Amino acid sequence: RGGRAVAFVSIGATAVPLLMGLALGPLLFGDPFTGPGHGGQPPSQLGFGLMIGAILAVTAFPVMARILEERRQSATPMGSVGIAAAAAVSVLMFLAIAAARDVAEGRSFGTIAARWVGAVLYLFVILAVVRPALAPFGRKVEARGSLGDAGFAWILILVLASCVAADRLGINVIPGAFLIGAILPARQLMRDELGRRLRELTVVVLLPVFLAY
Repeated sequence: RGGRAVAFVSIGATAVPLLMGLALGPLLFGDPFTGPGHGGQPPSQLGFGLMIGAILAVTAFPVMARILEERRQSATPMGSVGIAAAAAVSVLMFLAIAAARDVAEGRSFGTIAARWVGAVLYLFVILAVVRPALAPFGRKVEARGSLGDAGFAWILILVLASCVAADRLGINVIPGAFLIGAILPARQLMRDELGRRLRELTVVVLLPVFLAY
């Protein structure tokens, strides 16, 4: 639900900073903000502008999710739209960073386009193939009354596989993990059991490591 609101927020939160970055790029281009260039070539002004835009668009996705969860607003319309839009912005922002790097390194337009096509195919597989395939799994968990160790293991494998694919495409692992959570069957029992199993590890160990890193 709320797909139109998520689309408007995520596109606006990405397009406006990118346009600002491209506008600010010429003003900041040069010492001390640019390096020596790549392969003996001068720095790319377009790549520099895209990087400035990505810096302005960046979203602290895990921090935002944690704040909304602590304030018990993650399930509200504002919270759900905010988290979904932050995930979309993260994907677009990391693609912008990858494009900035490709432009700065003088790679061809075909290489840049291939990365975006790969990202679209990845999203298509997640939403159109993996999501329907998980529906019987959700019904089986509900009928059994427990996720079980094997079910928990398969979900972790799916999360890690999605993270690896997203990382190779330049999207980053965080949206890769989020997308699997977003397409899991909407079963309260599964959500409660996953939350109970993962909460201590993520909150006590992984979140502080992420923030420190």
